[in-house]
Amino acid sequence: MLLGAGYGLTMSTQSHFWEVADYSTTAITWIGLTNGIGITVGYLAAALYADRLPKQRLVRTAAILLAASSGVAALLELGDLIRGDWFYLIAALFGVPHGLAAAVILGWVGDLLPRRLIAKGVVVLSLASIPLGVLLTIPGVFLGEERYATFALFAVAFVLYLAAMAIARRVAVGSKSGRVDEAAKEGLKDGARYLWNDARLRALWCYLLVAGIFSTLLYAALGEHLLDEIDLDNSGYSWSLMAQGLAALVATICLVFVIGGARRWTIFLIAVAVSGVLIVLISFTSDLALLILLLIPQGAAMTVITLGGQALALSTTRSGYFGRVAASLLFAGSLLNFAAGFVNQFLYDWYEGRWPLLAIGLLLILAAVWLYRQWRGFRHLPEDPDPPQEKSGPRFPMAVFLTDRLAPQKPAAPD
Repeated sequence: MLLGAGYGLTMSTQSHFWEVADYSTTAITWIGLTNGIGITVGYLAAALYADRLPKQRLVRTAAILLAASSGVAALLELGDLIRGDWFYLIAALFGVPHGLAAAVILGWVGDLLPRRLIAKGVVVLSLASIPLGVLLTIPGVFLGEERYATFALFAVAFVLYLAAMAIARRVAVGSKSGRVDEAAKEGLKDGARYLWNDARLRALWCYLLVAGIFSTLLYAALGEHLLDEIDLDNSGYSWSLMAQGLAALVATICLVFVIGGARRWTIFLIAVAVSGVLIVLISFTSDLALLILLLIPQGAAMTVITLGGQALALSTTRSGYFGRVAASLLFAGSLLNFAAGFVNQFLYDWYEGRWPLLAIGLLLILAAVWLYRQWRGFRHLPEDPDPPQEKSGPRFPMAVFLTDRLAPQKPAAPD
């Protein structure tokens, strides 16, 4: 939570950068793209080292890097030395350790929790990102005109990062780890082979990759549909986004109670199918009230897809691979996601009318059908992928049976 709050304050300084850049659409797009590239590099670093080095050490290292970057940026801002292309460099430098920390912490959940609680832990962990979303926009809006606002935001973020580094020392290292004697490159290859050979992880990874691309394209197409087709003003557009955000929060809280149950795969598949159907319905909607009523469950469904996919994947990951699988999931959801966001700037002419929304909805329905067929193939697999631990010696059935019957409070285990 502290890392998320610090990062939210850090990136809220972009409003100052935009002002200096005269709110150029190209400059704003490149700032977001360079930040996304930095985050993706951080995910890649986590895939290389998250299962080789103690996750506590990696998180503390990321916090130190973020604190150092915030301190330097604060001093540069105080001296009015931040100019021009520095905006892109700052966004990329902050993105790398943030991506590293996010992936490592997600994998850390698998190390710390018993198998039956991993899925719930992933969803609960997502609630810690709430400060990031809030602080990402509010400080820049209310403090954008203040003279030393940017310096103050970097300074407060510096303190939050140091606090996160100190608290990370109090978290258990975790008992499960990969092969520390394995080279990072070989470990990454081994993790990729494991993910691709596991039917559940492969299906989830592929779907989240596709959903990440379509969700980015959907955002632009939906905005064009709202503002042009329905002639919605900025206030109404903001209300529609707030309705989606509130639905996402409620869905996250509800997901905590159902993601560990016997029907969790069914709930996930229903959300996958409902999301595509709702987008198709939205493409034919012109009434504002009906549109908001459709956007509310659509926002909830997308939340279930994103968090549910991560939770299901981590809960079915073999011990020793949590860090690499977590990094791969985040990498899949971000790599082409950021690229699609950048491409969106050049595709606005393609978003005229309802057809882009309809096409995205139909493609998501096809992806849902594909995922359902994949699930029917692996639904028989055991929930716990770890092989049973072998006993230290042979057990002789008759001798063990007699001994256990005579002393049931202490089962026999022959040497």
